[in-house]
Amino acid sequence: MPGGKPSQAVRPRIGETARMLWLIYLTFSAVCATALWLSGASPFDAIAHTLTTLATGGFSPYGGSIADLDNAMSEGIIILFMILAGTNFALFYLVLRRGWRNLVKDPEWRLYLIIMAVATAIITFELLGTTIATTSTDPETGELVEVDGSFGQSLRYAAFQVAALQTSTGYATADYDQWTFLSRYVLILLMFVGGCSASTGGGIKVIRVLMAFRILWAELERIFRPNVIRPVRIGRQVLTPEVRLNVMVHLFIVVLLVLIGIFGLSVFEHENPALLERGDEMDLVTATTATISAVNIVGPAMGHAGPTENYGWMTDASKIMLTLLMVLGRLEIFTILVLIVPRFWRNE
Repeated sequence: MPGGKPSQAVRPRIGETARMLWLIYLTFSAVCATALWLSGASPFDAIAHTLTTLATGGFSPYGGSIADLDNAMSEGIIILFMILAGTNFALFYLVLRRGWRNLVKDPEWRLYLIIMAVATAIITFELLGTTIATTSTDPETGELVEVDGSFGQSLRYAAFQVAALQTSTGYATADYDQWTFLSRYVLILLMFVGGCSASTGGGIKVIRVLMAFRILWAELERIFRPNVIRPVRIGRQVLTPEVRLNVMVHLFIVVLLVLIGIFGLSVFEHENPALLERGDEMDLVTATTATISAVNIVGPAMGHAGPTENYGWMTDASKIMLTLLMVLGRLEIFTILVLIVPRFWRNE
C-alpha cells in the first residue's frame, strides 16, 4: 500500500485482499480490451494496449504510440482506463461493497480528478488556434501529421496527455515538446504528482501532495497563531507526527534525487558523440525532464528525450544512472535506501 496513506485492508486477510484486487484488475482489463475492440481496434491492438494501459506501462506496438491508432473513440477509452488505473484500487472494492459514495468522499480521489481537470483546461486553452503536431508520421513525407487547434482537437490532445503523464502511463498522441511553455510546465508538474496511493501509477502520489499542503498550511498557521493546537487531518484521519515527517522526508529525497540526476546527466552527456554529430548538446530541459521522468516512472520526457525521441543515444553511464533512479522510484525510495544504512545489516 504505497503512497504514504495508511493501509486499509479491503478484506480481513492478505490472501483475500490480493484475490479481490486481482479480480478487479482482470475485470477492468477484460472490459478495456472489449471496448477497444468494439471501437475499431484489432484484437491484437486491443489486448496489447489494454496490458500497458491498466499497468500504466505505456508501451505501444507502434512508433507513433496511440496516435497511430487514429481513432478518437479508442483514445477516449484509454483515457478512462488510465484514470481508473491511477486510482486507489482498494476504493473500487469499497464501491462494490458500500456504494459510490466511498469513491466520491475520498479526498485523494477528488483532488486527483481536480488536478486533471484544471490541467486539461489550461492546456486546452493554450492549444486553441495553434497547429498540433501528432506523434503519427505521414508515410509519404515522413513528417509528423498536424491538425488544427480547434476546441475539439485541443481538448482531445490535452486530455490524453494530461492523463498519460499524470498516471505515469507515458503514452503519446501529440508532440507536446512543441507546445507552449505553460503547457509543458503543467505537464512537468503532473509528472511529479502521479496517481493515487495503491494504484499502478508512479509519481509522488496525490495523497502525499495533499498531505504536504495540509502540513504546510498547519505550520504557517502555527506561526501567526502559536497558541492554537489544530490537528492535521485527511478526511477523518489525523496525521501523526511520524506520518508528517515521513511525507516531508520523502518529498525532500525526491527533489534531491532529481538534482543528482540533472548533475549526472550534464556530466555524462557533456561530450556525447551522438549529440555532437548532429550539432546538439545536452540541454537543461532534457537533463531535468529525463531525470523527473525516471524518478517518477513516466517514460517520455522532453527535449532530446521527448515523445518523438528516445534514450538510445545516451551513454552507458547515463542509462545506468536512470535505471537506478527508476528502481528507486518504483519501489517507493525508502525500500531501497534503507539497504545502504549500515545498521540495517547489523543485529542492533
